[in-house]
Amino acid sequence: MAIEITVRELFDLFRSGSDMEKDQIDTVFLQGWIRTCRQEDDFVIAEISDGTCLGTACVRLPKGSICPKTGAAVSVVGQYCETGKDSGFFVDASEVTCEAQGRPELFAGEREVSRRRIRSSLFMAVHEFFQSQGFMLYDSLLENAGILTMNFRDVYAVLPEDDRWYLQTAMAFADEDDGMDLLEDLVRFCVSYVLENCPAEMQCLDRDGRRQRLKRLLETEIERKQADEAGGDQPLMTWQRQVNGARFALQLEGRSFAGTCISPEAGEYAYTLITLSLDDLLACLYDA
Repeated sequence: MAIEITVRELFDLFRSGSDMEKDQIDTVFLQGWIRTCRQEDDFVIAEISDGTCLGTACVRLPKGSICPKTGAAVSVVGQYCETGKDSGFFVDASEVTCEAQGRPELFAGEREVSRRRIRSSLFMAVHEFFQSQGFMLYDSLLENAGILTMNFRDVYAVLPEDDRWYLQTAMAFADEDDGMDLLEDLVRFCVSYVLENCPAEMQCLDRDGRRQRLKRLLETEIERKQADEAGGDQPLMTWQRQVNGARFALQLEGRSFAGTCISPEAGEYAYTLITLSLDDLLACLYDA
């Protein structure tokens, strides 16, 4: 029986699968869209993408096959094979079925696909981080943050506003330093998550060694300084107090993306409220 598999799973199998796992896979069933097709000796070689990753799977069609049209949706049954080279695996197809003709002009470019994948990965990282920290997801603005913290202690919301996305978080019994600690941990987690889960996408969008600088960030202590201390060469990531009217602002490569922090010093509630622009954080990961 053929094992249903995706292009991403094929890459994962090639990169990190054990010999035992590979030996257990004989026949695979793959579906996707024809990106390119070429004739090599007696065979037709097709590159197939299925939307699960940036890469394509190489499929060797049966002898006598005609090149399917670019954009055609196909189902493939065949054997997983490795070429013995660092970059090499392919599916040796025994059966290829055209499911639809497709429209090749609708294929997005690699850079656009990479941006979308990194964006999706970042949002997933945000939710994983806050859920692991015991925060409750709220579905609207944290306008009554004091009441929310009394009932749920720590809450967060991810919300659109004016075509941009923002993160709000409210923490009970927290002060300014607690807020900075939380956002430092969040940023490190998000950067690590994206680098691990979107290596090809980050490489596609990499400029001027940005990936290497982001990797260094994970091992670097983040400076905290007053706004009037700023100047000269800016470190990769720093905190600055009293920026744009906020109690503090987190800056990555000179871009401020943690814009406000409210820590009530008196009143009925004890909490800290923080707003962060996810779009600005994305822009620190790649050039928009």
